[in-house]
Formats: sequence, structure tokens, C-alpha cells
Amino acid sequence: MMPEPQASSRVGAQIVTTSGNFPDSGFGEFSSREKLRAVLKDAAGHLKLHNTDGWVARLGNRQLNPDLSLAENRVPNDSRIFWGPAEPGGGAFECIPN
Repeated sequence: MMPEPQASSRVGAQIVTTSGNFPDSGFGEFSSREKLRAVLKDAAGHLKLHNTDGWVARLGNRQLNPDLSLAENRVPNDSRIFWGPAEPGGGAFECIPN
């Protein structure tokens, strides 16, 4: 019986923000066991971002959990992770007459 193939221990990823990308081009190579929070911290340092409180990381339409590893977040190889402020809540508002 053949052993099951092991998941790759490395993941290629790029963090995309409105201030730039990390790495600048292509994909950085990260351990699949690395917490997403650590990758985002590296990106913030590289891009000289000062306040990322409230920012969310997304892969497609799916919000990622920064406290989980890349593998636990099911980040496939050569992924672009979009990271930025959470979209402000919409909703109804009343117009105030002049």
C-alpha cells in the first residue's frame, strides 16, 4: 500500500493592499504551518503600514482567520491574499431635510 502524499510544507502567497504588494511581485514562499498573522505582520513591515487594526484578509470572497496557519486557512499555492480595511457597514439612513 502506498503512503498518502503529504501536503506541501511551503505555500506561495502574495499579500495585496492598496499601499502595495508583499512581495512586490510574484509570490513569497512561506511555511504552510506559519500563522497568517505573522505573514501579515511581515507585509505591514515591508510596506511601512502603521495602523492595520480592523483590517481583514480575504481569499476570493472568503475571509481568512489570522490566528490560523496558511494550511488551516486552506490557502492554496500561488495565492493572492487581499488585505485591507473591513468594508464599512451599509444600511438605511435617513436624509435630513434642509
